[in-house]
Amino acid sequence: TGGAHDGYQHLPGSPTHHRAFQLTPESLSIVDCVTGSGRHVIEVRYHLMPDLTPIVNDNTVTVTSTDPSHPVLTIELDGGDASVQVS
Repeated sequence: TGGAHDGYQHLPGSPTHHRAFQLTPESLSIVDCVTGSGRHVIEVRYHLMPDLTPIVNDNTVTVTSTDPSHPVLTIELDGGDASVQVS
């Protein structure tokens, strides 16, 4: 299941945001894709509970609980750089 919106068409390159969801008994996968021409900075913000820790490794951010062997969330970037800003 998925969808798209063109709310960023006013920006250079006329980017379109696409999002797809896949739910299985073991996980929920959310895939975001931005199409258009040129290069753009894309920022995604997740507000985390204090007991969750983001770990950056190249183009992947893994959010762990207080037990690091149990990942809560994995974010993989294709063609981008991952970073974390604590606020």
